Amino acid sequence: MTVFDAGSIPATPTMKLEEVDYQNDFIDFASELQARLRKGADEYENKSFSKDPLTLVQEIQEELLDVANWSFILYKRMRIIEKALRDV
Repeated sequence: MTVFDAGSIPATPTMKLEEVDYQNDFIDFASELQARLRKGADEYENKSFSKDPLTLVQEIQEELLDVANWSFILYKRMRIIEKALRDV
């Protein structure tokens, strides 16, 4: 299996922690979490907090499988892009 060689493309500048706007990015992230929570409350009539915990565990497991599957799909797409770049 060929692993992507980052040295084959121009490097991006290294950023120092103080240059990364992680505080505002986290605020944006938290806002998106809050929006999803509100959307879920509207869609499911705010019943999530009263759901059976076992049902919630099963739903979380299904979501984690979905995330893993999407990660694999993105991995495969990146491998295709990598191959195309190598062939240029």
